[in-house]
Amino acid sequence: MRITIGKALSLLVAIACFVMVVIMHGGLDPDIAAFALVLLVCLVLIWFGDLLGAYVGPMMDGDRISRTTPGGCLASLGWIGLLGFAAAWIWFRLSAP
Repeated sequence: MRITIGKALSLLVAIACFVMVVIMHGGLDPDIAAFALVLLVCLVLIWFGDLLGAYVGPMMDGDRISRTTPGGCLASLGWIGLLGFAAAWIWFRLSAP
């Protein structure tokens, strides 16, 4: 796995979003842990999209994945989640009374 500019940038964006949310929230609590978990899932999609997309086989519910998924699609989903969820979180925090 190569560390590309996009992967490094995603890590920097995730760290910046996490620090900003902690500062805006006034400290660490379970809400921040949930936010960090969502950021982590988005980073996994961005960093390991090719590996996750290459999986073909059974799922836990008994169904099967029969085709690969392009890694770029998973990475795009990760970026949308990373930027969209962080922006929504910040917007809701700023608009709360």
